[in-house]
Amino acid sequence: MRLQAPPLMKLLLFGLLLYLIALLYLYIFQERLIFRPDLAPKEVELPKGAKQLFIEGIEVGIMDRKSDGTIFYFGGNADNALRALGYFSDLPYNIVSFNYPGFGHSKGNPSQEAILEAAKKIFDRFKTKKNILIGRSLGSGVAGYIAANYPVQGL
Repeated sequence: MRLQAPPLMKLLLFGLLLYLIALLYLYIFQERLIFRPDLAPKEVELPKGAKQLFIEGIEVGIMDRKSDGTIFYFGGNADNALRALGYFSDLPYNIVSFNYPGFGHSKGNPSQEAILEAAKKIFDRFKTKKNILIGRSLGSGVAGYIAANYPVQGL
């Protein structure tokens, strides 16, 4: 006589198999799911007084107000971060925003390491006496990383 698993056990095993397949999919494709430069607009209109420049292949947008305070904006997933220059254009601070590698016109491929390295370079280049970090979505982790490694006045 052959033993058969009860129907509930078969259902549980099938559910477990589906769950494991979903986890494997998420693990294999995590960077494609997290970093979506293909959804970010390449072109944005910069506000009056803003400048676009490239530093080591990274697209940077700045508004230099000759202030001793700088707002750094770290964009989200599927975001062209240079759009943020317009969000803060009425404030009397310098504004710095940049597109992660692979986003906008920045060269390279998006990855956690590449994004954090670019953030350090941009922060080192434009930091002033008073630095305020703003992160949106994916950028909140980048802002938190910079705040954990540099003295800042606001996060």
